[in-house]
Amino acid sequence: MSRPPVSYYRATVPLRAPAAPLQGRRAAKVCVVGGGFAALNTALGLAERGVRDVVLLEADTVGFGASGRNGGFVFGGFSRGEEALLRDLGPQRARALYAGTSAAVERIRTRIATHAIACDYTAAGIVWANWFRDQAVLRERQRLLADNYDVHWQWMPEVELRARIRTTRYHDGLFEPQAFHFHPLAYAQGLAGAAASQGVRVHEGTPATALERDGSGWRVRTPEGEVEAEQVVLACGGYLARLRRQVDAAVLPIATYVMVTEPLGDRMREILTK
Repeated sequence: MSRPPVSYYRATVPLRAPAAPLQGRRAAKVCVVGGGFAALNTALGLAERGVRDVVLLEADTVGFGASGRNGGFVFGGFSRGEEALLRDLGPQRARALYAGTSAAVERIRTRIATHAIACDYTAAGIVWANWFRDQAVLRERQRLLADNYDVHWQWMPEVELRARIRTTRYHDGLFEPQAFHFHPLAYAQGLAGAAASQGVRVHEGTPATALERDGSGWRVRTPEGEVEAEQVVLACGGYLARLRRQVDAAVLPIATYVMVTEPLGDRMREILTK
């Protein structure tokens, strides 16, 4: 896996000593492979439910991949799109799935507060700005969300949007008040700390090299050790560990990009207002 030569995220979190790699043999009730949001929240969730014998293996450092290098916007929904969900799954299942994402937003918010995770949490909502003069695109989406998902995004007319976003490039917008923003890598590191404080054994620099059946359980091999576990959770995301062909076949690695500027200082008032 490649590491970017310059990372805004790593440059803006305090230096920390990585967790020690796994050495020798360990037994666990659950072994979680991966160190991103899925893996960390799984491990922490298990600990919160009283499952103390959990081991987490991360090939690099926690938050190394997309979890620690994304835009940091937290809101409900799917990339698939609300209209496509309705068409493909029907109204009942689509609404239940969307409600799950809204609940996840609140779970993240709660975990940040409960574990005092310092991740630049900013509860200011998000604006979906319209590139086009035609209001119909956003109006239709606003109605679809309200009628089918009971989700109410607020209409932001052009004059209000331009008072907050100082550009003529956008026209009207939709405002999602429940959304928030955070520093994703700081959040990932905070989750790891919270999980470790509740007994999860976190090992960084520990790639899982093989996954084998061992009686009724599993054996996860690493370069310098192994974990005997009753259950294994593969949460590697786009970094396929090649441990289970059926899992790899269901994962599609993608790449998106985030750009940052130098600190704008007083110039920020010329671009955005609160």
